[in-house]
Amino acid sequence: SVVITPTPSGGTFATATCNATVNIPNTSGPATRTGACTINWTAPAAPAASYTVTATANDVARPIFNIGTSNTLTLIRAGITVAGGGSTVAEAGATQNFTVVLTSRPSANVVVSVAADPATPDQCTFAPASRTFTNANWNVAQSFTVTAVNDAVVEGAHTCTTGAITAGATGGYTGATGTAPTFNITDNDT
Repeated sequence: SVVITPTPSGGTFATATCNATVNIPNTSGPATRTGACTINWTAPAAPAASYTVTATANDVARPIFNIGTSNTLTLIRAGITVAGGGSTVAEAGATQNFTVVLTSRPSANVVVSVAADPATPDQCTFAPASRTFTNANWNVAQSFTVTAVNDAVVEGAHTCTTGAITAGATGGYTGATGTAPTFNITDNDT
């Protein structure tokens, strides 16, 4: 049989389905079977950023499962990495970009949406409103353009922040969020 151990500890394992653990007849000479295991694991309520799962054979008397050299797998929590922010946009002037990328391959398409900050909804716009990640492009950063709203209000130097950067409820990304970037705004009103 196979013992599955996550590091750090936590979560719940369902029964592993391993077609590699077929009983090998007691014959003279080597007999091997190869195959793959499907392991279903539910992370704890407050998961770590990543887990390393180690599989070991525990039938010492007559091992029927040879884990081999690739007996560890790192599981990375579904998340959104945001890069950018801190740069300057200008009313009726320069725009800036920030990028988002997923931290792990999704099981289905994931739509990442960006909204305006409810505290300052009229300071910047973000386009497009969403980006779609697939299991083929999940690790390729996609950009959003930040544009300062050209208003007629004298505000001086000020900032805007995106609101929630969220993933849709698909592909194992339900509840995943990214850190909202902030941009400096140059006012053109006097």
